[in-house]
Formats: sequence, structure tokens, C-alpha cells
Amino acid sequence: MDAPDTAPAVYDDLAARYGLSYGHPDWLEEIIARYRLNPPTHGTPTVHR
Repeated sequence: MDAPDTAPAVYDDLAARYGLSYGHPDWLEEIIARYRLNPPTHGTPTVHR
């Protein structure tokens, strides 16, 4: 199993291999802030408050 710090690269590699892209729903920022969640560590980098 991959170490936590290498997992994001694995996701990105798989997405590229299969032609997938990460979406960014409009409501994600609100949910992260409301529930004090950690932002995703893989996919498209985003700015979180």
C-alpha cells in the first residue's frame, strides 16, 4: 500500500491514464468551511478559506 504522501500522485496518474479530470463543485468551499474539514490533497489545487 502507498504511503499517505505518495497517494495523491497515484490518483493523478490514474486520472491521467483514464482521461479523467477532477471537478470542483460550487458548494465544496462552503462544506469545507462549515464542517472545518481538511481540503482534498489530490486533484485540482484550490484555494480554501
